[in-house]
Amino acid sequence: MKSKKFTDEVNLKITKQLYLHSPFAIFSTIFNTIVVVIVFYNRTSHDVLFSWAILSISYLIFRLFFARYVIKTKITLSNLKKRLDQFTLTICISGIIFGSAGVLFLSADSPAYNSFIFFLMGGMFAGSMGAYAINQRVFYVFSAPIILPVLFYSFILGGTINTAMSLMGVVFIMMMVGVVRRMNMTIIDAYTLSIENKILAEKTRNLNEKLKFSNANLKSLSYKDTLTNISNRRFLTEMPTPEIERFGYSLQRSIGDHQRNTNNKDANLVYGVFIIDIDLFKQVNDTWGHKCGDLMIIQFVNVIQSLIRKEDVLCRWGGEEFVVILKRTDPDYIHLFAKKLMNSIRATPFILSDSVTINKTCSVGYTTFPFFDNLPSALSLDQTIELADQALYHAKEHGRNKAVSAEYNIAQGEIINLDDSIAMMKDITQALANKKILHTERC
Repeated sequence: MKSKKFTDEVNLKITKQLYLHSPFAIFSTIFNTIVVVIVFYNRTSHDVLFSWAILSISYLIFRLFFARYVIKTKITLSNLKKRLDQFTLTICISGIIFGSAGVLFLSADSPAYNSFIFFLMGGMFAGSMGAYAINQRVFYVFSAPIILPVLFYSFILGGTINTAMSLMGVVFIMMMVGVVRRMNMTIIDAYTLSIENKILAEKTRNLNEKLKFSNANLKSLSYKDTLTNISNRRFLTEMPTPEIERFGYSLQRSIGDHQRNTNNKDANLVYGVFIIDIDLFKQVNDTWGHKCGDLMIIQFVNVIQSLIRKEDVLCRWGGEEFVVILKRTDPDYIHLFAKKLMNSIRATPFILSDSVTINKTCSVGYTTFPFFDNLPSALSLDQTIELADQALYHAKEHGRNKAVSAEYNIAQGEIINLDDSIAMMKDITQALANKKILHTERC
């Protein structure tokens, strides 16, 4: 069973259609009024004929302006009943005025003219189905005053032709009433389906918006480290990588166009790639427990965040290791940042409980992207991180509490080519042994 709100929505749509279609029906009735005047001009009193025509046309013009007024002021659920009752009343009066022609102009001695009146009123009756079948009450209050007076008066006038037309008229009305009912049911079903589809589409749209929002939240959560609320390793591999590698391709194109250091504003900037490891972090967990270890990590992250910009990237690489990417910065600042980071960690007292405060150091491996000045797109971000990781390994193997940079050892005038870079990345250990890649302790 449909709710009252749903039924009102259907009636609202129907009432709007009634008003929207009424101007076409009004112009049709005006045309028929003029036809009656022409046909009966020499058959009836001019006073009666013109009085009827003026009344009919004047009222039709009033209906036309009223319909336009209602359409302009809009039909809403709050004024729905009022507007539907107004339309029903105005259409009933219109039917009475036009239907009175059947009584005024029928005569016992004019079968041909009587047939015209029957044809005209029957046509109006049938035509009203197309305009008003969407509401049976409106159809009946308009059609009944048009067709019934003609039938009754023709039957009263008597005669074979008049009586036969009256009986045929009754059969015609019965047939049309059946057709109207079926049309009305079909139209109502169509309107109901239209509104149901609209409601369903709205619900689907709302559900899709909620789903998008939920998916966005889930995706955002999937990029977050639950302990520190900073980005995780998945974020680093999926989000900044395209931007950083596009930067390398852009520099590569600028070199090909001989624009480096001239037109390209990014030509002298780099990305700093750092991997940071808390020294001997396992001792914290083993001595004071994992809860204290978590507090240590959270405070460690806070120190790093205080040193980087909002646009820079900080992510938890795993356990007590973190990755920092400084975006588009001066190459000289890369080493300065490593020093600032080391000094800040050394100077920070890490509070693990009310009674436990410790100092810690960290080891840092870092490098720049692009790694090769003359071949910016040769290495991917992943490969650059691997170079920083090798530098971190060097720092840890040589006593920890160090910042070690991975740098390409380029001879004076030497230009790296793509084959050399590929070979170097295939065997970083060999490149280190050959001193093509240098690990330099900076602090």
